[in-house]
Amino acid sequence: NKIKLQKQAITENVKNSLNTLNLTMNELNYRAERLSRQISTLPRTELNMVSMQRQFNLTDAIYTFLLQKRSEAAIAMASNYPDYEILEPARAISRTVLSPKTNINYLLALFLSLLLPSLFLILKDFFNEKISSVRDVELLVKRPVLNLIYTNFHRTEAVVSNYPDSSLAESFRNLRSNLFLRFRSEPLKTIMLTSSQPRDGKSFIAFNLAASIAAVGHKTVLIDCDLRRPTLHEKFGKEFPIGLSNFMVNKVTREEIIFKTETPNLSFIPAGPVLPNSSELIEAGVLDELLDYAKSKYEYVIIDTTPAGLVSDATPMIRYADFILLVCRNNYTRLDILDDVLNLFKSNNIENFDIVFNDLNVRKSRYGRYDSYYKKPSDA
Repeated sequence: NKIKLQKQAITENVKNSLNTLNLTMNELNYRAERLSRQISTLPRTELNMVSMQRQFNLTDAIYTFLLQKRSEAAIAMASNYPDYEILEPARAISRTVLSPKTNINYLLALFLSLLLPSLFLILKDFFNEKISSVRDVELLVKRPVLNLIYTNFHRTEAVVSNYPDSSLAESFRNLRSNLFLRFRSEPLKTIMLTSSQPRDGKSFIAFNLAASIAAVGHKTVLIDCDLRRPTLHEKFGKEFPIGLSNFMVNKVTREEIIFKTETPNLSFIPAGPVLPNSSELIEAGVLDELLDYAKSKYEYVIIDTTPAGLVSDATPMIRYADFILLVCRNNYTRLDILDDVLNLFKSNNIENFDIVFNDLNVRKSRYGRYDSYYKKPSDA
């Protein structure tokens, strides 16, 4: 039995081995046939490649031939037509250059270079209606201006307090000194500032002039009498509940409208609400008591009024002023309007006034190179 079982096992192993070998042989035959088929296709691919290479070579030869023919045609065309044609041979008749006439061209260029700028300046001056220099004002007024106020390049209008070393603050000190020297025998009590038109800078000058006078120890009060469009309260950076107009209609007392400021020795009377009949009230003398009180209590009274001639408020205020500062602004004030105000002063026999020239660019003035002379080394 053992022998039979062993024999059967051997027989099964042999059969299995034979089956495995048969499978392996079949797989190898399949691979051999597939490679044989691939090898049989190689001559056909090579043939196609040779055909394509022949077609490429033919096309390249034709393209080269056409390029050569095109170049030959271009050369032949260029050789048939010259770039120029001699109409008449040059003749040596004279040695004089007929054109260009250099000397005449130079003279013409010099003439035009002088004519065109001169014509531009003449036309600009002819059509210019605004003041463009101090000389324009002096020719119109027939007297020198009292003082020059330079352009404000700072972001605040309180230049005397905030920028005391600036050339602009120095110009306000010059204005103060000129007023003191001009009336040193009998000091002024009341100074009125007006202008010929709005935005000439009279409120700006009144504000800084009052601060400059107060800075030397004089008790000063600044009164905003521009009852049509008051702006002085904005320069102090705060709102005032009452003002001059409230006093004019007998709603408050004179002491209630006088406010102390942060500047020592300087008080301020704001304009208050706008009144529809401010001119009539001023003509009626409602400010007589207030102005007399201010003159008795303060050393200097600075009054900011409306533009003279534009509205009627400034004219009745003149009787309260010991001296008038008429402000004009560079490249802004119109000459004809300023002339109208001067004629108004002349017709009313007003001689106690002087001109303050505002908004002069110090960098473009004759003192521009000395702008940093009085500044500290760190600020210059």
